[in-house]
Amino acid sequence: REIAAGVPVSDETATEEEASDDVRAGAQGCWRRCLQEAGNAIYNGPEESVQPYLLKAQALQALERYGEAAGVLEQCVRSGGGQQDTTVHEKLAEAHFLVRKSQRNDLYALLGVKGVGSKASEKEIRAAYKRAALECHPDRHSDKGEEDRKAAEVKFKALGEALDILTD
Repeated sequence: REIAAGVPVSDETATEEEASDDVRAGAQGCWRRCLQEAGNAIYNGPEESVQPYLLKAQALQALERYGEAAGVLEQCVRSGGGQQDTTVHEKLAEAHFLVRKSQRNDLYALLGVKGVGSKASEKEIRAAYKRAALECHPDRHSDKGEEDRKAAEVKFKALGEALDILTD
């Protein structure tokens, strides 16, 4: 094995991050195969069957393709098989929620919380806020141009709002 610089790395020095990347890549490959098989089942199977649609939507969501997952479920409802099925309607509502959620700003990334994301403690969130706020505080940008000062002020306010939301 080699790292980007071409330096060989023994298995003993492989990091947990590399291992989790390998697992994620393997899982994505499985979901892609599942997506392909579900597409074939939708194309070749009976029209009233909803299971291939549900499976395809689940695979798309696992691949973080939320809009496509909602489209597949809407297609299931339109095709007739999912019109009366409450499971399909529940999954469709969940898919629409995930679409809206994916369009929101990631407050943890905005603050610069590393690695743990939504599992971060309040102490970690506050420390990340302090680091980020010190970097973009408007007073630190007073000697810069008007545009830079405005951008820093906007980011500083967004950081404050993120801190309020995450520590509420």
